[in-house]
Amino acid sequence: MTAMTCGRKVRDRMNVKLDGWQAYVRAIGAQLDPDGNDALDRVQACKNRLREALERLERAAHEAKPLAAAARSRLCLATSRLRTELRTQRPHNAATYAEQKNAIAAAIRTAEAEMNAASLSPGNDNGRHLNAAAEQTTRAMLNLEAELDAAEVYFRDAGADDAAHRDREREIAERLRALNAAIAIARKLSEANAETAEAEIASGVQRLRELYVSLWT
Repeated sequence: MTAMTCGRKVRDRMNVKLDGWQAYVRAIGAQLDPDGNDALDRVQACKNRLREALERLERAAHEAKPLAAAARSRLCLATSRLRTELRTQRPHNAATYAEQKNAIAAAIRTAEAEMNAASLSPGNDNGRHLNAAAEQTTRAMLNLEAELDAAEVYFRDAGADDAAHRDREREIAERLRALNAAIAIARKLSEANAETAEAEIASGVQRLRELYVSLWT
């Protein structure tokens, strides 16, 4: 594999992560906007898009002749289980929502591991098609996870409107602006500098999540 190919793979991997973090920031921001669309509707829409991506991935896996039969079988089993979790009905209480969210997260982790194991060299059409389908699936997973986190506020006590709550909302808004700026800068960095930016953004997103969860805990 040439240095140029390695660099392109690093940039592609980075772009997938940046897109996922951007989706997370966008989802949290939408929840702070009282005129935004319904949170659970967005979750359901993301579930549908991930199901479609998984179906494309499965077709690409079956068409990828160089993929070992065992790896194909494990991948399709994992994606099938994830699709089953995605068919759950819209939750009506916090406990059901948490149960569904945790089950989906666990199924996503399993599917991700099998996707990584099934990655093929991009040097042939089969490899390119499978890897492209896997990348689309990863983006759909990240988008769903972002909306799942954001939608937890739907079940928050609506009466929680004290000064501390408003202060946290202001801090979240500031962090949203900072993360948007950091993500925009990271897209323009070289591969060597991108890894440092990646770690900083990941830390910022984690802090954002902690602040967001504190709104209703």
